[in-house]
Amino acid sequence: MTAVRGRFSRSDARWRIKANDSVYQQLRQKQFAASERIVIAAPFWDGSFSAVLKLYLENIYVTGIVSRYGSDGIPIGMCKANELIYVTTAGGPYTRDYSFNYIKALATNCFGIEAVRLIMAENLDVDPAKAGSILSEAIRNLTE
Repeated sequence: MTAVRGRFSRSDARWRIKANDSVYQQLRQKQFAASERIVIAAPFWDGSFSAVLKLYLENIYVTGIVSRYGSDGIPIGMCKANELIYVTTAGGPYTRDYSFNYIKALATNCFGIEAVRLIMAENLDVDPAKAGSILSEAIRNLTE
C-alpha cells in the first residue's frame, strides 16, 4: 500500500474505504431517521454514557435528514420513530442528568420523537447477589 506524506493514494485500499465512509454514514443517518422505533443501549460510565455513543449521536444528527430549522431558527424533528427507548445499566445509583436527560432532549427537541422511555438497571455492584433480579426487572420493563 502506498502512502504519500501521510495521505493515501487512490490505489490504496484504505483510501477507498475512507472515501466510502461518507456513503455509509449517510445510510446510517437515513436509517435512523426512517426507523419506527429506536433503542439505544449504553452503560452508565463516570456520570454519563460513553464517548462512542456521543460520537454516534453527533454523526447521525444532520440537518436535512433528522431535523430541519423552522423560520424561527428552532429545530424541527424529521425522524419517523414513534418511540425512543434508552436502556442503561449502572454499578451504583443512576442519575439521569448527563445521560438520559440529554438523550431525551435530543429526541424531543431535535429529532421530533415525543415518546422517550428509560429502562435502567442500577446498583448492580452495590449488592451483586441481587444483580440477577435487578436485570430481570429491567428486562420485564423493556418488554412492556
